[in-house]
Amino acid sequence: MSRSFKNFLKLAFVSGLSYLGYKIFRLIKDAIELEKFLPRYFESHLGEKPEINLAITFNQTTLTAKFSKETLEKNPDLEQSILDYVNNYYSSFCLKKFKVVLLEKVEEKDAKEESIEKTESPLEEPVLETIQVPEETIETVKVPSQKRVRKPIKKKT
Repeated sequence: MSRSFKNFLKLAFVSGLSYLGYKIFRLIKDAIELEKFLPRYFESHLGEKPEINLAITFNQTTLTAKFSKETLEKNPDLEQSILDYVNNYYSSFCLKKFKVVLLEKVEEKDAKEESIEKTESPLEEPVLETIQVPEETIETVKVPSQKRVRKPIKKKT
């Protein structure tokens, strides 16, 4: 092969890698923005701020949204409205590979009460006390394996 053809192949390879890197950068940037702005969008339209979790894998993007039971019952087309929002504002996501999962939000008070019930035990936890030692009873000694070690002074009586 001639030298100019090798240089052309190198340039094409570097250009392709940089384009792929740019596409991945835009996808991650849009994912961060989507996780930030989608809850605000639904808070202004539905009056409830959902919990959003976005997972990007090699071949699919999964958006998990947690709404209250009442909101899921009142708005059966939430999945379609999420897809429309993503299609309008974040075109870097391919809708064929975009999956929306709607879940019911668990009440926080109930979850906290359950975790408290599980962790309660009849035994009390031991309390650790710290003892203050006066500085004058400690001397500094050099040890070959360590730089400095503090060792208590034994008083002669």
